[in-house]
Amino acid sequence: METVYPATAGRIAAERGLLTATALAHRAGLSYRQVDYWTRAGWIIPTVGADGSGTARLYDPDTVETVRNLLARVDACPFRHNHERRNLEDRARSSKRRRDRDATLDAGTDRWLEAHEDLAAEHDTTLEDAVDRLRRTLGK
Repeated sequence: METVYPATAGRIAAERGLLTATALAHRAGLSYRQVDYWTRAGWIIPTVGADGSGTARLYDPDTVETVRNLLARVDACPFRHNHERRNLEDRARSSKRRRDRDATLDAGTDRWLEAHEDLAAEHDTTLEDAVDRLRRTLGK
């Protein structure tokens, strides 16, 4: 295969009636990263290029239809939607755990400060300054 570099890919694509990966992604309705992944996986094959890192890939316009068919099949797969739903549920659980942890730390900090107000008085500082210092120490 011929090596095509990104700087000349647009010109070569226009001269030969081919599409760059970005143009293919735009016409097919998916992201450049998805086109790149499917190319590396062997699901779609570039007409020109793909000689390694730093080179551009050019695709035949007929590849748009192939990509649309692949996208329809991937979207129709029930396992994909279950996987996405599980990811969303996992993110929601971890977000709740983070909120719970932060609330626990805040409550613990407040209890500690209330129990040690005398320390703030001894060091000639306000309780708010002590809270700020403690939060900075904890990285909040």
